[in-house]
Amino acid sequence: MESHNRLLRSEIPAMAANSIRYRELFADNNDVQLVAAKRMGLKNPDAVKHPELCDELVKVESSSYYTVDTLYHSKPYLVPEAALLLTYISRRFDQLQDEESVTIKVRPIVTSLLRNRSQVGRLRRVNRNATENSCHLYGTTFDLSYCRFVTADGDEVFDNGQYKQLLALALYELRFEGLCYVKYERRPPCFHITVRAVDYEGELASATEKFEVGNWRLAVGSRQLAVGSEKNSQNPASASQPEESAKKQEVEKSPAPAVAENKPDNNKKEDKNKEQQRSKEFGHRSNYVFD
Repeated sequence: MESHNRLLRSEIPAMAANSIRYRELFADNNDVQLVAAKRMGLKNPDAVKHPELCDELVKVESSSYYTVDTLYHSKPYLVPEAALLLTYISRRFDQLQDEESVTIKVRPIVTSLLRNRSQVGRLRRVNRNATENSCHLYGTTFDLSYCRFVTADGDEVFDNGQYKQLLALALYELRFEGLCYVKYERRPPCFHITVRAVDYEGELASATEKFEVGNWRLAVGSRQLAVGSEKNSQNPASASQPEESAKKQEVEKSPAPAVAENKPDNNKKEDKNKEQQRSKEFGHRSNYVFD
């Protein structure tokens, strides 16, 4: 799993919603996304005949942050890291709607998730964007519609211009943070998204967010990834072990009480090193196409 020193939102270059050039901004083609899909996803996708029985996958169901569409060419399953990414994008989209004081808030619609070879073959007959070696085979990739959304009451609405822009801004921020790859597609109208990383470490990491994804418990900003399997459910102590371990690490990392001694002040030196490190990381991410 790829690790990053995560940038704060205030450090991401601001972008006006009405000036987004979608095709230029989200141009991560299949060959770029496929590398991440093979690294993060199913090791042997052709062997997965029944996704509901695969330990590498979790079921993705509609939530208060996103809605899963009627699926004709895919099944509602993803690897846990991709499921977490979907939740994270939806939460950022919701946050941006609050910041912009949107009158009627909406949720994004997930139009495609895991596919097998047979589904990819059938889809290629009607969708020119579908490729034989699709990232969707690995459970790391999903599509979000940018022309249809759902209200809190379950009513489907078409984009009024603002929803698409805010969803794009959410993807722009998370892509800049190194979390995902995004391809803007016109037919069908959607953002094609592949998980790149969910793990952040170091002093530059922002606050950890925890989400419940199916039977999985994951944490952004931490290396903890606990499985709520049948074995864990029978042994509550083992299920809570990752949380206890995380607390223990926090205690070990907490600074010791200050001692009144005449020691040289190294704060300026440490601040300079942090600034150089952040500057280097920022320079790398200023390039839209990640290495």
